[in-house]
Amino acid sequence: MIIDSRMKAAFEDPPPERCTKCTWVRYCTRECQAADWPEHKAVCRPPRKLDIGRWLDFNAWLFRWAARAALCTQGTNLTSTHALVVDLIRTDRLVPPSERPFLVDSVYLEAHARVAAQWHWQLGAPGYTAADRAHGAALQAQGALGLALVVFRVPGPNGTSLFFFQRLELGERACGAGGGLPCAEVFARVKGVVNGDFPQDAVLALLAADDHHGLTPDRPLQLSEVVRGPKKPRRKMKDRGQTVMH
Repeated sequence: MIIDSRMKAAFEDPPPERCTKCTWVRYCTRECQAADWPEHKAVCRPPRKLDIGRWLDFNAWLFRWAARAALCTQGTNLTSTHALVVDLIRTDRLVPPSERPFLVDSVYLEAHARVAAQWHWQLGAPGYTAADRAHGAALQAQGALGLALVVFRVPGPNGTSLFFFQRLELGERACGAGGGLPCAEVFARVKGVVNGDFPQDAVLALLAADDHHGLTPDRPLQLSEVVRGPKKPRRKMKDRGQTVMH
């Protein structure tokens, strides 16, 4: 743009043209678009709506297992000091295309103090708040592990990052979850399951061996089951006509 402050005049360049198919890439001229097409056509496709909420619900069982295994490992309970952070990759611009809406780039633990120190993480729901800390302490007073914070980071528009927070009530009593796996192995298995490189059955086998409450993707663990014990089936005693627990 050329301006003349004395005359208060401005001479703008024409706005760049947008690719009509993907509406993502802009070009200065038609000639520029034609020159870039051999490379751009590999990623050019109509925009997709990536449902992060549905994706999080579908994988909730996996991240609950990962939070328990990573935040309470080798006898140390880290739920009140660290968060499980999951960096995601959007698949709408990957080559070749993927049917999965998101892939896991990395998984790691981050101290609550470091999470709170990053201003962009404080938009919307902050990190581990005073209310979260009190809630976690109340759960631990009942014999539970506490309240775990899981943070998902997704690339947003214009180079920004979007953050989604989950707070999980971990009702299990014993530390050392995940079959004694080190954190690096837990992170690798989460990445492998989401990205299709590690079978879900293998993680479910770990759950079955480590958890005595029947946790599966279709039946999430309830805090009441581990604090007060799982509900037991009822059967009627025909000879006495009463209902008993067994």
